[in-house]
Amino acid sequence: MKNGLRFVNFHYLCRLYKNITVMPNPKWRFSKTRTRKRRTHDKLDVPQISSCSNCGSPTLYHHVCPECGYYRGKQAIVVGASA
Repeated sequence: MKNGLRFVNFHYLCRLYKNITVMPNPKWRFSKTRTRKRRTHDKLDVPQISSCSNCGSPTLYHHVCPECGYYRGKQAIVVGASA
């Protein structure tokens, strides 16, 4: 004992005061390789762009063309009409 101070075990305090919870912590450090292997899938994909079969402007796959309103060779929406 130093100056009357007593070091108390943390788990002893947790049992003494029931409302304190102990959060789980990792038992060992993960290597850089393991962390990077896990993060290889955490990336953004580049959107697939095709050209419209009607007007030739770039459009996203499975979307109506924003320039002419055609989808798969058929008129899907009327573009340029004011509401």
